[in-house]
Amino acid sequence: MKNKLIFILFLIFFFIHFFNINSLATSNINDFSFAILCYHNIVETPSTDYDVSITDFSNQMKYLNDNGLTSLFATDVIEILESKRKLLVNNQKYVAITFDDGNKGVYLYADKILQENNLKATIFIYPSVIFSAEKDNKKNYMTFSMINRLISKPYFQLGCHSYYHPYMTKEDEKGLLLNTQTAKTVLLKKTGIDPITFAYPFGLYNDKVIEYVKKAGFKGAFTIDRKFANKNTDIYKIPRFIITKDTSFEKFIQIVNLK
Repeated sequence: MKNKLIFILFLIFFFIHFFNINSLATSNINDFSFAILCYHNIVETPSTDYDVSITDFSNQMKYLNDNGLTSLFATDVIEILESKRKLLVNNQKYVAITFDDGNKGVYLYADKILQENNLKATIFIYPSVIFSAEKDNKKNYMTFSMINRLISKPYFQLGCHSYYHPYMTKEDEKGLLLNTQTAKTVLLKKTGIDPITFAYPFGLYNDKVIEYVKKAGFKGAFTIDRKFANKNTDIYKIPRFIITKDTSFEKFIQIVNLK
């Protein structure tokens, strides 16, 4: 009788402990947050606010790698948000790395640094500036040949950043179509990849812009609202933190650690 009582108490303890752990794990996953980083150019010596030095970028990426953060493509972010967090691993830390515009420093410097640190990134491209680069009018930007070399690697993904980088909220129907559907079609033609993620130029959007982004077939879109992605994030209003030449290493650490 005594042994049976001990066994019953053991079972009660086991089930309470087991379900508490699983309940806690579910809670942690459902309450997740992570940062999405927005870069523009990586250069030896920054000259604009949106430049980040090779040294700073290298230190930032090394920090992510050394501290076990799992990097996400833009499509991964959308899948996680749509899956209601089912794709997350409990206690794993996440971050997403993105580059806007198509600056040449991504090809010259970021590529190697990302590879060295086992990290992946999404490049949001707008075709008009790339066409200008191919005519030697915008020498600080990549050509489609460079872009194709990057996205042929397993740690780069292609996204769309409109056609000519306008204030999307001021565009008429023709402009909205050109900067969503046509931009998507051109990128597919020039790269063989159909981009399904969109980054709003200047971070500007409204309901009408979102409507055209959806009609063009984009599965989600990214802003530059300085917030963390979490369970309440709208997949067409995904926030990002812009990292600039003035972003201190201490501030960077705070952002990726959700502080």
